[in-house]
Amino acid sequence: MGGKHSKTHLAVKVLAAVFFVVTIIFNQDSYILRSSFNTFAGVHSPYISHVASASTAEITEIAKKLSIGPSSLKQISANYKIPENSPEPPAKAQPTKQKAEPSEYESIEKNISHISGDTGISKDVTIKNQTSYAVSADEINGIGLPFRVTAEKPTVLILHTHGTEAYTPSEKYNFTYTTNSRTTDTDYNVVRVGTELERELQSLGESVIHDVNMYDYPDYNSSYDNAFYGIRAMLRKYPSVSVVLDIHRDAINTDDGKKVKLAADINGEKAAQVMFVVGTDECGFSHPYWRDNLKFAAMIQGHLTQNCPQLVRPINLRTSRFNQHFTKGSLIIEVGTNGNTLDEALVSAKYLATAIHQTLDELRS
Repeated sequence: MGGKHSKTHLAVKVLAAVFFVVTIIFNQDSYILRSSFNTFAGVHSPYISHVASASTAEITEIAKKLSIGPSSLKQISANYKIPENSPEPPAKAQPTKQKAEPSEYESIEKNISHISGDTGISKDVTIKNQTSYAVSADEINGIGLPFRVTAEKPTVLILHTHGTEAYTPSEKYNFTYTTNSRTTDTDYNVVRVGTELERELQSLGESVIHDVNMYDYPDYNSSYDNAFYGIRAMLRKYPSVSVVLDIHRDAINTDDGKKVKLAADINGEKAAQVMFVVGTDECGFSHPYWRDNLKFAAMIQGHLTQNCPQLVRPINLRTSRFNQHFTKGSLIIEVGTNGNTLDEALVSAKYLATAIHQTLDELRS
């Protein structure tokens, strides 16, 4: 009996040890699998974040691009968590402020002609086409009015996917960067430009909603994902919105690190040059409205070039969607660069507002 009991006891111990080892291996494999999923999702977040809302055909096409099976792509998407944003501004963490070096105030001034694009839509409107799509004047001009503006309000949503983008400090607007050419202080970053654009549009009779969330803080890489949910929430709350304007500022530096300021002298004031950025479906995501967005940009640009031609750069046509698939009037507007001052960007806002208002009046007729 004693020998048999000892053998049984030993067998139980062995089984327990085997179970313990298998559990560790399983947990390690699960951790590795989860880590791999998270790494893959992080690298390909522009694709992964929108799989949940994509059609079966789109998922299949995206899976081919990423060399992964559709079922695995859906599983990764399901495990990739993106926080939903409410329309209320999130609580801000206390950032570590970085003192600007003297060289960060230096800039080289340039002006990019509005007719320097590679594709002409009219004598005043040209496009810098960075896609493989052949876009012609006949195609865009043949669209007619891209959409109609109704009497329902509000009409315009202003937001900031990269809200922390800031300008070169000036005597009037002197501040300290939170990090390189960025600040979380909404009195000095592009949110302030959005506020000025909102004020100018409202003075012209437009009904405007301004989302002051900074979707790039604290995680810059998730900014477009975060803005996706922000735009969706706003459009659900305000279904009358037909125009979505994502206000940014560009960043241009010389090879030796000096900032490039894009500016124009208008009526005795220095103004930051403006550029419209239009996304397409070339990256693989559905975007049936991109030609309408392009026509909308061309209409605003037409008014701007009539009012102050030196203020605008060619329209930039890009492969990414940039969350512009929500409406037929969705645009990114780059107001100045990191070399411009906030003073110059605020001057541009009033001219930009006039051209947008003139365009919206056309769309009401």
